[in-house]
Amino acid sequence: SDAGIKLSMGIKAQDNAFAERVNGTIKNEYLNLWHIDNLRVLRAKAKKAVEHYNTKRQHDSLSGKTPKEFKNYVLNLDSQERPMTIIYADGNYKIKEALKHHSLNPNEEPQAHNCPIEL
Repeated sequence: SDAGIKLSMGIKAQDNAFAERVNGTIKNEYLNLWHIDNLRVLRAKAKKAVEHYNTKRQHDSLSGKTPKEFKNYVLNLDSQERPMTIIYADGNYKIKEALKHHSLNPNEEPQAHNCPIEL
């Protein structure tokens, strides 16, 4: 596009389950509860929601840590000790490789999924 924005979409929500989960949480547990009547307010509230989600909201799946705390914890682990998540999605060509035991190398990046929205 003219603005340098590249559209990146899956065909269905399950193609990017982690992102869809975060989007749903931000929308349903934050934005839908606030009065938002213009784009400026939406941007400010979305920024506040993302900051809270990443730094204050504890997640059971992260042993009660926030995404930021979990990321810092994982970064201090040896790469062989880091937890790994394999994401299965319809049409994902990497599934075959992931199913082979010898191809399951520890990831270089932690598996905490910070909400990536930047405003």
